[in-house]
Order: sequence, then C-alpha cells, then structure tokens
Amino acid sequence: MSKRHDIQEATGVVMRLAPVGVMYIIASTTPTASAAGFGHGCVWVNTAGGANTTFYVNTGTNTSATWTALA
Repeated sequence: MSKRHDIQEATGVVMRLAPVGVMYIIASTTPTASAAGFGHGCVWVNTAGGANTTFYVNTGTNTSATWTALA
C-alpha cells in the first residue's frame, strides 16, 4: 500500500534517490538549466506554470540537468 507524501521542507523536494539525486520536485518556479543534483528522469512540476510550462523531465545527467518541457 502506498503512503501519502507530505512536503516537509521549503525546497519542494518530494523524493531523493541516493546517489542518483532528486527524482521528484514540486515548486512554483521553473527548473534551472545545467543544475546539478537532479537525476536523469527527474520530474519537475511547476505549480505556477502557464501554457506548456508546467511539467518538465530531466533528459540530461545528475551533474548537468537538461529540462524538457512536456506540458
């Protein structure tokens, strides 16, 4: 049975996978290109996004993120 995830910190990070990095984040900002610490396949949900700027996936690496907007 799955459990509910409550965000306990201001960063919006919901899930981290060591040593891969952050794998799921919810924030009211867009992700930063080339940022380190986000695993390949990390999902970023921008709660303040407009058209085509709300859902991103890291298609880069955990040392240099490449954020691809999906919706």
